[in-house]
Amino acid sequence: MYIIISRFFICSILLLMVEAFWRITHPVFNYSEKAMNNEDLKFYAYKFNSIMYQDSNFVGIFIVTMFFFLLYIDHKTGKRSFKTLFLLLVLCFLTASRASIVALLVFWVIFRFNLIIRSMRKGQRIYMYLVSINILALAALLVFTLFAKDGSFVSKFYIIEKTFDFYKNASVTNILFGVGFGNTVQYFGIGAHNFIIAFLIESGVVGLLFLSIFWIQILRKSSFEALVVMVPFLINGMSLAGHAVSYLYVMYGLIYIISSRPQNGFVLISKFLRQRRISKNLSVKSVSNF
Repeated sequence: MYIIISRFFICSILLLMVEAFWRITHPVFNYSEKAMNNEDLKFYAYKFNSIMYQDSNFVGIFIVTMFFFLLYIDHKTGKRSFKTLFLLLVLCFLTASRASIVALLVFWVIFRFNLIIRSMRKGQRIYMYLVSINILALAALLVFTLFAKDGSFVSKFYIIEKTFDFYKNASVTNILFGVGFGNTVQYFGIGAHNFIIAFLIESGVVGLLFLSIFWIQILRKSSFEALVVMVPFLINGMSLAGHAVSYLYVMYGLIYIISSRPQNGFVLISKFLRQRRISKNLSVKSVSNF
């Protein structure tokens, strides 16, 4: 298990480094005349030439889920993967995906804050939760103020508005079973850059209901530990997320297996591997000295 997870991170980070290098060194400046003539939008040229997905927003949400999965593994094993976390943070910034950067930083603060609160007494916890709610409200107000005139940010509210308009005239069949994956653009004029709305419009109430039941089962079976990647994914997904998120279900599966084992089982594996590595290093040194 530990080796599989380590290889998962190594292979993914190597792929992400290649992706970032290629995308940044091969910008696409001719994708939009509006962007070419607007200094504030020229960074979009470094978002579209991805070797992994349609653009770097999808890469960003992959990095965000990996980041919090690694935090979860560190919490379980008692390790501190500072270098890997820092590298994932840098790779996230290199995507130029504002939604991913905000989701990563905000939920990182929430994650650390929650660990601190859990170590407090009950009375202190209630007080700190009230303080954190106020801080989050202020942070949300700040984000709205900073991005109030941002076209990408404003478009998210346009999509919500179009959703209400769609349901005013939609047939019962479309409401229940949706319009088909990838077909929102035919009804909205743009893609449904929102994970929940995309499933609601494209797979209907029935599709979203099945997805919700499936995710609730994942939470129950993992003793709600899957929240550590589910919440940041959904926060990021309020801006953009694809339908094909196989990496997310890989992480769900690993969290389910880890959470269903004895609490100290993973720590014992970590200690065993660390001791084996130390003994191997000592053997190499003794051979070289001989």
